[in-house]
Amino acid sequence: MGYKKEWKVGDKVTRIIGGVIPMPMQIVKIAGKKLICSPVEDGRVINIEYEFDQELGIEIDERFGWGSATHVSGSYLKEIVG
Repeated sequence: MGYKKEWKVGDKVTRIIGGVIPMPMQIVKIAGKKLICSPVEDGRVINIEYEFDQELGIEIDERFGWGSATHVSGSYLKEIVG
């Protein structure tokens, strides 16, 4: 995996939805092993937050059972997963 140890707020990443749809995002917070990212549209950060496991790169969403505990997710960060 492309795990990057030194993520920082403001880093640009790409969320891949369903394995095919890219969504430009920016890291807005780092909380332990979670990267909190928001979509970027027309150069502006949109006020919606998504959580990603920093090591696995997968989206964490407990409503759907997604995350590091299940290794199941509907989206991931391209820069970590590849």
